[in-house]
Amino acid sequence: KGPIEPFEVDLTLDGVRLQGRIGNIYPDGLMFYRYANMRPQDRLTLWIHLHILNIGGAKGHSGKGILICKDKVCSYAPVEKSEDTLKALLAVYRQGLIKPLHFFPRTSFAFAEAMEKHGDEGKALAAAHRTWDSDFGASEGDDPYFHICFGKLDPLDEEFRELAVEILGPILKCEVKAT
Repeated sequence: KGPIEPFEVDLTLDGVRLQGRIGNIYPDGLMFYRYANMRPQDRLTLWIHLHILNIGGAKGHSGKGILICKDKVCSYAPVEKSEDTLKALLAVYRQGLIKPLHFFPRTSFAFAEAMEKHGDEGKALAAAHRTWDSDFGASEGDDPYFHICFGKLDPLDEEFRELAVEILGPILKCEVKAT
């Protein structure tokens, strides 16, 4: 079956107005795809869109999601507590408007995935440091904007660990990796 009509978003949550359009909705779920390796931003974007569709009551949408990239495919069962989840993400967004947050997409995902897999903070922090400090290619810690914000301090601290788990933990718990 073909795509469903794009969903027009006009939603206000905790004083924040979200407007836009979500396309690529099919009867079997929301589908995002790109011919490149999967990025943490891709997973987070799909996650947010799924919750918006739930709150908005998109007609004909199954509540499922799928992200197809060159290197892997992730699918999501219908998500719950969408309003609470989006409110929590908006609260983090507001914090980020006040000060730089210790949230780094690739490094935070490395930490959260290792926590999900091993349940061991030491192993998860080691995985995060491998992404942050990699000697092979450009590491996330080499980003000049992160240097401006954090200087030579190690930003992989308690705030980093809490944000990684708070933001990404629910995504990983709901995610089913197909490949």
